[in-house]
Amino acid sequence: MAKAKSAKSAKKKSGSKNATPSLDDLQAQLAGTTKPKAKGKKKKERLTLDEFPEVTRDLIEEFVEKKTVLDLVEKPFDEIKKAAKDAMLPIFVDRWYDTGALPQNPLLHVKDEDGKVDHECMFQLTEKFYPDIDLGSDDVEAAVIKTLTDAGVTQENAELFFEKELDCAPVNSMHSISRLSKGHKEGKEWIGATNDEKRVAEKILKFALGQETEGLTDEERALAIYVEPNVTVSSGVFQRLHTYARSPDDMIALIKLLNPVYYLSKAKFAVNDNPAERNERLTGVVSDLAGIDLED
Repeated sequence: MAKAKSAKSAKKKSGSKNATPSLDDLQAQLAGTTKPKAKGKKKKERLTLDEFPEVTRDLIEEFVEKKTVLDLVEKPFDEIKKAAKDAMLPIFVDRWYDTGALPQNPLLHVKDEDGKVDHECMFQLTEKFYPDIDLGSDDVEAAVIKTLTDAGVTQENAELFFEKELDCAPVNSMHSISRLSKGHKEGKEWIGATNDEKRVAEKILKFALGQETEGLTDEERALAIYVEPNVTVSSGVFQRLHTYARSPDDMIALIKLLNPVYYLSKAKFAVNDNPAERNERLTGVVSDLAGIDLED
């Protein structure tokens, strides 16, 4: 005769089946995965491979060689890339101011002693902006106007530029589920999520999963939503930029505030040299960048 299961055992089995899912369970459901297992502290020995097909070995060898060269030249290249584009900007702006219209991105020719084109590249100014504005200032408008007037822009033009071309209205954003359910860092300190924040995360996750849940209370919405500083630049601002300037220097000040992406591209080296001459000159360039005498 089979023994009757104890009430305690039956209760335990029933309870586990109907248990309320944890925040981790809800997040796993949303991601379509199972709840992650706790990671062990033991460090695994890294797998090492040293036998490959010959073609794979050759590709790996070439990668290591070229990556080593790239690491040698990357830093000095980044430095000269910034210096060159910054030197070109005021020349471009001078032409812009003189004509009163945004020029097409120009092709740049570097000529040799005989007046022939030796190298060429293109200067490109984009309308992708990262405004250099302190949005944490107590009075953003006053701070922007002061920055511009300190750089020589008239008070009237600075005020008009801010009014017509910049929108510094803050926007509402929502904290991440990770922050609400786990916590966040402030500086070097970890701030764990409160029970109220975890309850907000649980409601949001259930809503996202289509599960029945209560709506957020006013207090809970205040925990989930925060006001984020923001600045939006008016579309087509470059077409009007010269109207806020009395000189190329004024335009430079406005451009620095807007902080657009600009760069040199489409470089062509020694365009009139034969292949042997070009390779010899390239060897010298690499030698100078890497700080290694390649001719010995």
